[in-house]
Amino acid sequence: MEHRLTALETRLDATLPMLATKGDVSEAKSTIVMWAAGIVFSAAAIIIAVMLFALNRVQNPPFAQPQLQPIVIQLPPTTQAPNPTPATPQTTEPPKK
Repeated sequence: MEHRLTALETRLDATLPMLATKGDVSEAKSTIVMWAAGIVFSAAAIIIAVMLFALNRVQNPPFAQPQLQPIVIQLPPTTQAPNPTPATPQTTEPPKK
């Protein structure tokens, strides 16, 4: 019986340093909670961004281009106004009777 007890104590002495302590478990738990909260926050931010992008695309389609204003070119005024009626040639013949 003494031999079995010694073997059991030896096995426990080899195993006990590898077991997690209360501090180790607490640290692991807080790390897991921190990671889970970060993942949930990131997923929510991505979902909100995708939804806003989709809603903006539906409300303002990219293919609807605004009407452009026409380009107006104004020429400078001329110094001499052109004669709108052509000059009629004068004849020297007497009128026919």
